[in-house]
Amino acid sequence: MLAAVAHLNNKIRSERILLKPAFQAFDKSRCLHITQHQFLRVMKQLGLMPSEQRIFDLIIRKYCDRGTTAEVNYFNFCNDLDRPEDIFPGYTPKHP
Repeated sequence: MLAAVAHLNNKIRSERILLKPAFQAFDKSRCLHITQHQFLRVMKQLGLMPSEQRIFDLIIRKYCDRGTTAEVNYFNFCNDLDRPEDIFPGYTPKHP
């Protein structure tokens, strides 16, 4: 799983893919969650779909935080993969 996430992170950085706007287009209520089908659709549109279904299933399981696999927390997914410190070398996030 970690290798798959690292691969996605490298692709996002090298191709400068903007994740959040693609997911937000499906999140009309701005609840930071979209359906699993919508998540799959965005991943395919962005060319980020893992080659193995098993890896996609693990991603879904990791980012479903409402006790169901019907909705995916895309906000946490984006934060894990599109971190400012990865984009801007030397950036240190400030924690309260």
